[in-house]
Amino acid sequence: MPESELRLGIAVFTSFDTREISPLAPHWALIAHPTGFSNGGVQVFQSAKRLENNEWVLQHVASCSLVRSSLTLIGVIELGPVQMSSTNLHIFMNHFPATMGSDNPSGRPGWSSASWVIRALHHLVLWGKLTLPVPTDKIYDRAALRIRTLKEVQTSWRNASEHRDLRDKLQWIPF
Repeated sequence: MPESELRLGIAVFTSFDTREISPLAPHWALIAHPTGFSNGGVQVFQSAKRLENNEWVLQHVASCSLVRSSLTLIGVIELGPVQMSSTNLHIFMNHFPATMGSDNPSGRPGWSSASWVIRALHHLVLWGKLTLPVPTDKIYDRAALRIRTLKEVQTSWRNASEHRDLRDKLQWIPF
């Protein structure tokens, strides 16, 4: 019997320095759901840096609702189907530590939430569970273009009175 299929995406959030004054590079989290990201029950997988000690930690959420009206959610980049059940995806994601170690296939200098997500995507592709249109070392660049588009749409919706009904909708874009 074939394994179930989930929709996989990258949720992109605005992140700020510790004083919440200057915006930093967006925070990435890998998300999954059987039907859609606007529904409740979205799985979230992420590595985040603790402010108090600069230590990278895993912050997975088994089930939540992505709310477009969140002040920090920019939008979602939809990656496509992953051939795994929710349970098996959770088990798979827990194999990746929050820190870089010697496994950074992103090709990016240093470590970030984006690097962690790219590492997970790289291994999903290697295991034959996901197909992406670009090689691992190009994921960041392609996602950066999509993030720029999401930010432009978000800004235009905020500034246009005729789009007031759209401001609280979850914005997503294909990879």
